[in-house]
Amino acid sequence: MKVAVRPRMLATPFGRAPSKSKSVLASSPAIPSTVAFYLDDFGRTLFPLQTNRELIRSGEHHVKEYVKKCLDPAELAYAFLAQRRVYAAKPGGYLRRTVKLDPIAEYYIYDLIFQNRSLFRKPHSPGRNHYGYRFEHGAPIASTAAYKGFKGALSEYSNRYKYSMGFDIAAYFNGVYHHDLGRVDGFNKHNAASKTGESREGCYGFVAA
Repeated sequence: MKVAVRPRMLATPFGRAPSKSKSVLASSPAIPSTVAFYLDDFGRTLFPLQTNRELIRSGEHHVKEYVKKCLDPAELAYAFLAQRRVYAAKPGGYLRRTVKLDPIAEYYIYDLIFQNRSLFRKPHSPGRNHYGYRFEHGAPIASTAAYKGFKGALSEYSNRYKYSMGFDIAAYFNGVYHHDLGRVDGFNKHNAASKTGESREGCYGFVAA
């Protein structure tokens, strides 16, 4: 009996991955900095708060200095704030309950991802495939194209396998403690730097310290 695992944004069969999925990973022009990454993604977020955008765009230096103090055990007066419950508008007058970070924490997350973008690898096993959130040619893959590839793979897998499993990783997000993000083995500062050969002057350097 063959089984295919079908998470929401990850297809993991035990057989060969569909070959047609490789052609849907379109990306944008190269992103040069954390702020550019944040601004490029701003309109695609569930709750694009203009206050956060203006503070990050106009005061990145001050935001980075504040993040540094939040991550410094000696700076007891500084800390990340808790996320706040918000309601995002959806078509048809509906609301979607979600959470929103303050500008400091939001910049920290974007900088962590941008500084370690080379560690989000493309599929490298003939028996497994994954779609979405990684950089290609210096820019994030378009989520719409990745999701299209994911749905196409599910359609092909459903014809190949009798059983499957599905789950939504959204339930896990609120269980991630921000200090642990910088201690994940894959985010080792020296490994990331050696793979990219790029300067690493973002907030992540303070996380790894």
